[in-house]
Amino acid sequence: MYERDHIPAQQRSKAFETTWECALKRMRALVHKLYEPSVARLRERLSVGRSLLVPATILDLSGSATYEALPAWLSDELAQSERITVHLMPAHCANLAHALAAFVAQIIQYIPSTPELLRMSQGYEPNDLALIPALFSAADRALPQIVLLVHEVQTFPVAVMNDALAAILTWSELTCPAPSLHILLSYTAPLPALPRVKKLSDVNQSGPSSAASTTAHVSAGSEADIATEAWHTYLLTERVRSCLDVSTVSFPDKSTFWEDVLCVFFAEPVSGLWLGRSLFELVRRRFWHTSPSWDAAAQCIRLSYVEHFRARPLSAFVHEFPDIDALHQHWTAEMLAHMRVTLFSSYMHTQRMSSRMRMLAHDDRALVSALSGLQSDMVVCMTHRAVALATVREMLRLLHMTGVYGTKLGLSACTALALEWLPPYTDWDASRTAVNALTATTPTSQQVQALLNHLCSTLNQAQVTQLVDGLRQRLNDIAASLDVGAAAVVRMICSDLELAHQQQRPLKRVRSELGAIAMTMAAETDASDASDAGRAVLAEWVTSTWQKATEAPSDLGLAIWTYDFAEPVSCALDGAARATVLLALDAPTDMLASMTAAACTASGQREQSEQAPWLELDDHISEVDELRRVHRDLNCASIPDVCRLYALYKDTSKFINLADWYDAFAQSLEGDERRREQQRRQRDGQEAPPCTDASDSVVTSPQMRFSLAVNELAYMGLLGPSSRKVEHLSRLVWDLPVNGMDEM
Repeated sequence: MYERDHIPAQQRSKAFETTWECALKRMRALVHKLYEPSVARLRERLSVGRSLLVPATILDLSGSATYEALPAWLSDELAQSERITVHLMPAHCANLAHALAAFVAQIIQYIPSTPELLRMSQGYEPNDLALIPALFSAADRALPQIVLLVHEVQTFPVAVMNDALAAILTWSELTCPAPSLHILLSYTAPLPALPRVKKLSDVNQSGPSSAASTTAHVSAGSEADIATEAWHTYLLTERVRSCLDVSTVSFPDKSTFWEDVLCVFFAEPVSGLWLGRSLFELVRRRFWHTSPSWDAAAQCIRLSYVEHFRARPLSAFVHEFPDIDALHQHWTAEMLAHMRVTLFSSYMHTQRMSSRMRMLAHDDRALVSALSGLQSDMVVCMTHRAVALATVREMLRLLHMTGVYGTKLGLSACTALALEWLPPYTDWDASRTAVNALTATTPTSQQVQALLNHLCSTLNQAQVTQLVDGLRQRLNDIAASLDVGAAAVVRMICSDLELAHQQQRPLKRVRSELGAIAMTMAAETDASDASDAGRAVLAEWVTSTWQKATEAPSDLGLAIWTYDFAEPVSCALDGAARATVLLALDAPTDMLASMTAAACTASGQREQSEQAPWLELDDHISEVDELRRVHRDLNCASIPDVCRLYALYKDTSKFINLADWYDAFAQSLEGDERRREQQRRQRDGQEAPPCTDASDSVVTSPQMRFSLAVNELAYMGLLGPSSRKVEHLSRLVWDLPVNGMDEM
């Protein structure tokens, strides 16, 4: 309707790739910035000189959000010319030989391959640790520092992991003083799932020998180290613990991850496309109630981009603006009409319209040329929203109100309010908030404004100065991350603040209200008057900043550079087709009976009135009678294996152990067989023939039936490899891979 040929579709596809690449880069940069302090402490730990014990650092990720790319990023961050990072995964630990072979293979790949070295390596077993110093010596290279990363240690087989660590530690001791070894053990299990922490007094009461072994390598007085000691005592054997000098590095929790990564991304996407409130609420629900995962949030954002560039013809103009000739060549006349209807939709109930806008209603060339100006207006409008949210964030951080994501004082509520556009470019329905409990505590714009004024009135002189300094630093960070146009808007806000701070004297005229805070504090001599004046000017600036953030952009700009329809994304993740499949797996008898009854009865029965004579009732072939007959026939049939396995699937966690799953499946088969045999014995004295099951004559092996059922669930997309343990599978209902589906 809007496009004449394939050129607009190619332009939309190219715009999607560019936008998603920028968004993905932005999200990863925010995660890396959040984790950088923890990684810096880890680097300091790696640079510590050698001691009699092997240094081991435990990475506490128990309260953090899931980030699948963390091991690869840590390897890149810790990489140096004289350091090698080895990532040991559960799939490598099927047995001791496989674990050592994976350790050796990842180290020798850093040696340039030559025919002589290949012939030398053939004389060793793949799991022979002596191959490492032999190859490095033959290549005339010094043995580097080896960092062994055991990520999510709670998913490893305990016996194989301890045997592998003991062998590696023994090899490291025999090859001393080189290579230097550092072990990283990370765990992501929630803290309540870990063993209860023992007090030092309880440890001392258990005996001098056990107390010495328990507290030998733990920093005294550190609660985190005490918790770590109880944790690694539970999983690591005494043989391994006696060789380790253990320390702990904690990573930010998921509340900090939510506020510093996802909330900041929605406020400052740096991709040219802004997502609205409905998408923000969708990501928030999935993050807090389904899976606190970076990958799950990235999948929602990516699907939003896909729907925007797939469903909206105006999305072709996100990054590139065609001239009038190209527009007439590749787009139809309906595109110009669509642009005008969208642009002038806000003027339907008013007669006030500038001459410039009247010209756009008739001049096609002027309308196309106005797209660049609309984009600049969108950048300015969204930058004001980012500045307002940064102000709220700094104020909440100063008052120690961070992490309160579900209340009116939280950053999430203010972000959702700042991301709400005007209809018709939003599917937000305020009447559903009480039903779905989405934003029952989200305030209105007036309530947030009154709340900010109240918070400003409670600040003292030192807090005002600290808030101004924090705002200056935060605005500079925003200006460094945004493009040129948005950065210019931010720098205009804080330029006079910098000038007043350097000169320490009042200015006659300032371009920014934020600079008036420093001017007031420098001009007043009385401490109380300066404090009152500083609070007043700060409250005035915060009020004006929030008012600018609530100004609505143009309707055409919203249609091109924003997306605020969460319903298609929600259907793509939890669609009706998937719900039908899950219903059939959950209740196969009811589904099959309904389908059979509908197929065997005459069509049009439901369209007849209640008083109309139904001849089918006399012959007992009505839909209800057929449904009852099918239910009677299916009542003695066995449940399909895939449905039986799905019933167990619903009660499992994210990762499924195949051995435990098979035991439960076999017990279910035995119980069903006893029930059916009892039904057969009860019908022996009746005329009805015994119930037979053809599936038993085809496949009688429980292992084969279990394997076929697992393959069927995997074919439906409900199961997938976990890449953690060989005998583990992963549920794929909620945690879809970020780039796992077709883009266009």
